[in-house]
Amino acid sequence: MRLMVVKNFKEKLIAYLEIPYPITIVMVILPFLLGYLFTGEAIGLNIIFIAIGLMFSYIGGFNTLNAISDIKLDKISKAHRPLPSGRLSIFEAVNYTFALFCFFLVCSFFLYSVYVFGLCVLMVLTGILYSYFIRLKAIPVIANIYLGLVYTFFPLFLGWALLRDYLSFPIIPSLLIFLFTTLVLVCKDFEDYFADKKNGVITFVNFFGIKKSIWLIACCFFVLFLLIFIVATLRLISINYLAVLVLAPSIFYTFYYFSKNQTVKCAFSIFKLLTVQVIVFQLIVTIIYVVN
Repeated sequence: MRLMVVKNFKEKLIAYLEIPYPITIVMVILPFLLGYLFTGEAIGLNIIFIAIGLMFSYIGGFNTLNAISDIKLDKISKAHRPLPSGRLSIFEAVNYTFALFCFFLVCSFFLYSVYVFGLCVLMVLTGILYSYFIRLKAIPVIANIYLGLVYTFFPLFLGWALLRDYLSFPIIPSLLIFLFTTLVLVCKDFEDYFADKKNGVITFVNFFGIKKSIWLIACCFFVLFLLIFIVATLRLISINYLAVLVLAPSIFYTFYYFSKNQTVKCAFSIFKLLTVQVIVFQLIVTIIYVVN
């Protein structure tokens, strides 16, 4: 009996940790730490704990709420996930979302100025509107741009604002990270293509189709790399930013490979690979900024 209780507790704990998407938690914790590095200060253990606590509670609440609204779609493309598999109930997920958002807002209230706290409240409210009521997620391009803010600008800003005035926030490196990460986040729609299509959900990928979307996103990456090359060569930004071009071959090969293997299983693998490249891109940009 005791072993059964321990097993059930372990399975429930795993479900609670799984529902926010662990890989996306890494995607926001890292920008928070990079934003802190932008201040020129070294990262201590206390900053790491703050980053994990704030970002896990924020993106955990955001993604759990999103999972609740997408349960019908996930039963088609992600039946193994905690909600469609029944490992978590909707009631448990709602309470979990509420607890995570409350923890995030309480912490941000004590850590930041009233202006930054107001931004945190706004991001939580728009996060709710992303999944419910207005459903920003149902508006192509707008949804992708908003996710870019959620996964890059917002955590970068919170990391920076721990020590620095928000008016001096470094725009150039943050903008580069935002653009690169947003393009990668568009690729997450490939995983849900068939479920979205079956349920009439319009996304960038759903609108253009898988094949056209692959080449359109690849073209966007080409334009981004070209712009970085031009502005760095003209010394409008530090020439050191040319270092990010080292990722270009792997990015284009990733899309070429996906164009030859257009399956849902491959889409999951491709997004994970692109996420790794996002992390590398963010690290390169941060090192360049700190060195400069």
